Amino acid sequence: MSGRCSAFMAAFAALAVAHGHGSVLASDYDFANKGWNGLSYLIETAKEAKVEVDTDQVLDLTTLTPDEVLLWVYPPTGLPVEELLGFVREGGRLIIADDVGGGGELLAAIGVERSSRAPARHLTWFGGVNGFPVVDAQGDHFLFFNVDRVIANHASTLSGEGTPIASFDEGGHLAVERRWGAGAVLAVADSSMLINEMLTQFYGNKQFAANLTRVYCTSEPCRIRILGTDAVARGEYRRGQQPTGAMPQTIRRAASGVNDMLDATSNALQTPEGRAVIFGLLSIIALVIAGRALSRGRVPPDAPHRANGGELPPQVEVAAGLATVRGEADFFGLARTLADQATMLLERPEVIRAIASEHDLPDAGQVRASLVRGAATRIRSDLVALRGRQAPVVSAEQFSRLYDDVKTLERALPTPGRSRQPR
Repeated sequence: MSGRCSAFMAAFAALAVAHGHGSVLASDYDFANKGWNGLSYLIETAKEAKVEVDTDQVLDLTTLTPDEVLLWVYPPTGLPVEELLGFVREGGRLIIADDVGGGGELLAAIGVERSSRAPARHLTWFGGVNGFPVVDAQGDHFLFFNVDRVIANHASTLSGEGTPIASFDEGGHLAVERRWGAGAVLAVADSSMLINEMLTQFYGNKQFAANLTRVYCTSEPCRIRILGTDAVARGEYRRGQQPTGAMPQTIRRAASGVNDMLDATSNALQTPEGRAVIFGLLSIIALVIAGRALSRGRVPPDAPHRANGGELPPQVEVAAGLATVRGEADFFGLARTLADQATMLLERPEVIRAIASEHDLPDAGQVRASLVRGAATRIRSDLVALRGRQAPVVSAEQFSRLYDDVKTLERALPTPGRSRQPR
């Protein structure tokens, strides 16, 4: 095992010892900590996935509303269980990423049992070292969108009530979702799989973390409040004001909009009949808006891109949004998928003409031929490496460059609906 990998294992062993004593170091799970054991890269990953993040470490329960999403990483002991479950019961979403922290009491209250023991008989371990179980994607849950596998870090095991999302090979679960009233609690039996080192070393963990922050998005912009082990909850949740989740709040917004529009048209329609007609029509619109707001469909990080030269697979678009030059994850598999698309584009007659041209391409939106030639040259070089006998390690920076070059080739294609201009 290399010196880097040995240091990698030693660092996690230190964190495991801290967990074993029920305490963490001051820098563990700190949002400002850019070291191996911080959460700064989790915040960066969420933002790359176009999620608006609130990291205020004071949770004011009096202002909490059921349309919010909370992610609590290694929560402290003494959580206000009844208050948080009241929030969930009325439509809130609560994600607990915790192995031996203070989340056990809350999970027990909803019938989810958390064992502090790691899965002893799991079949696959990263580097063959116990404590780092490799968990393959299971089912089609959004958490595993574009994820082949994740690496846990001295995880606990979950059992009992709830729907398993990811399970260990021979008993117990890594992730469980428990519906509770109008809302849900999502439990992940590992907090340290979200620290900086685990996200930069393993692309699956990084994508899993991005999915975790978006799993309960119902509209854009997507928002989440991420709380750490030093977070404090204050006040009492105001129960009963929104017993059907976000519906009352949505209807109040719609009604307010109706009133504003009525005021704006009152000068033109002075008769009661006219006002009644407008109010009836807008009330129907308000109910439609409320119904759509209540749908809990998951919104992926990016919609698939349709190009004249073919459709890029959604996972490639998502990875492009997540890739950063600081990342150390291996993007080889995704780069191979992107290389297939590049090969098709290089065979298109329009692209071949663009590469050979000495002039800009007016029918393709003023794309400079020199840019197309440069992109094609780099892509051909990448294709040789990607299809060699020995698979290379593809960094996030290299993947981003390949992605940009493929997009340049796509722009060399005629824009749909644009007629070719005479030469």
